[in-house]
Amino acid sequence: MAQTARIETRMDSAIKAKADAELKKHGMSISEFVRMSLTEVATAGLPEYYVTPKLSPTLLASIHEVKDDMEGKIKLPEATNYKELMDMLDD
Repeated sequence: MAQTARIETRMDSAIKAKADAELKKHGMSISEFVRMSLTEVATAGLPEYYVTPKLSPTLLASIHEVKDDMEGKIKLPEATNYKELMDMLDD
């Protein structure tokens, strides 16, 4: 038998309880699910639905600009109607 390793993690107790209840519906324990998931990652790689897409520099800059506006660091222009919005986008 292969040598085993212990994995510990801290998490919100409510999330753990919900996950435990859901896994029990499928006849699995949290330990079995973690073992199954890590085995899959080790043998086949991380599933695509977990991978963060690569963002272009332009999109990243736009995201940061919106974040700065939401945090009050800058003030982005606002449109009050569709025409104003389209005019702003054309600039």
